[in-house]
Amino acid sequence: ASLYAVLQEPERFDGLVLATPPTCYEDRRKFVPMYREFLGVARTRGLDEARQVAASKTRPPIFMESERGRAMFDVGWATKLSMGQDRYC
Repeated sequence: ASLYAVLQEPERFDGLVLATPPTCYEDRRKFVPMYREFLGVARTRGLDEARQVAASKTRPPIFMESERGRAMFDVGWATKLSMGQDRYC
C-alpha cells in the first residue's frame, strides 16, 4: 500500500523504507532441522559447541550477504550465550 501511495502522489513523501520480512512457510521450514540440531548440541554439549556447529553450516542468506548480516549472526549467538543454556534450551 505504501509503494502504491508513493507512486500516486510522490510529492507527499520525503522517503520510503523498503524491508524484507523474515522467512516463513517453505523458506523457514527448510531451516528447521538445522535449528533442531543446534538445540540438541546446546542441550548435550553446551552453547559454545552449538555456536561452533552453527558457524560451520550454511546460514540463511540474510546472514551471509553482507558484513552486517554476518555480524548479526555473532550478535544473535552472543545473546544466546548471555541467556545461558537453561533459558535457551
